[in-house]
Amino acid sequence: MVMPITPVMLPLPTPTPIAAPARLQIPRIGVDTIIEAVGQTEAGQMGIPQKPDHVAWYELGATPGERGNAVISGHLDDPKGPAIFWKLDKLQPGDKVIIIDDTGMSHTFAVIATERYPDDTAPIDKIFGFDMERDLNLITCDGVWDRKAHRYKERLVVYTRLVAEPG
Repeated sequence: MVMPITPVMLPLPTPTPIAAPARLQIPRIGVDTIIEAVGQTEAGQMGIPQKPDHVAWYELGATPGERGNAVISGHLDDPKGPAIFWKLDKLQPGDKVIIIDDTGMSHTFAVIATERYPDDTAPIDKIFGFDMERDLNLITCDGVWDRKAHRYKERLVVYTRLVAEPG
């Protein structure tokens, strides 16, 4: 005789939330800056940092260290000259990117790829969409300045992946 099995309902573990990012450090290019949280503009685009020496984290997406694509943007330049991501194109696979969250924990990412896209055809799903990895994508302007449109014609995206848990 087969005895019926009564399933036992176990409580699901509560995931530990990851704290908001506070600082970005990229040793190879000398970046150590404040992270501003931003949402979307009225036009539906990611907001930008208010200061040329800060970066902006898209808080409507993943938090750096969570599964998915966290996105941080920074200015390439401003009317006075180079800005925080002026040397972003110098990063190479394996270079470290460090996020320090607002509790003081650090999350270390490594560069896995760099891509340039025409401004109007950047792969939004690849940059901002969900995936099962713990990725951080850094984005800035690139290419030729379009004086008429007052913008650069390309976007530079540096793709990174979490390599060290908080510590």
